[in-house]
Amino acid sequence: MPTVDTKQLVIVDDDKDTRESLSAFLRAYGYDVSVARDHAELASRLRTNPPDLILLDICLPEKNGFQINEEIRSYQIPVIFITAHDGAKSRVGAVFSKCAAYMVKPIDPDELMIRIENVLNPG
Repeated sequence: MPTVDTKQLVIVDDDKDTRESLSAFLRAYGYDVSVARDHAELASRLRTNPPDLILLDICLPEKNGFQINEEIRSYQIPVIFITAHDGAKSRVGAVFSKCAAYMVKPIDPDELMIRIENVLNPG
């Protein structure tokens, strides 16, 4: 299995199974992965060690992914939205939020790797 330069990723999702499966998959490819359940955990992580990329669920408790993305914009960290909602409202919101990519759960592993690589290594 190919490996990548060690890049730091944060997965923000309130679903434990999603956090665990995505993090295990990405670690197998050599990424340094941490997880957060909500905006508070992400904010703590950003203050201590900002990642290279954030995989952010849209439907989260207290604040949604769009609100969180707006709050963290000053960090200039690319965000890939991951969501179970494939409606026009979510897709339009993703465009307006200027995310790097938008993916619908269940996440296709090959598509995820391509999108991550395109975000982390543009051009």
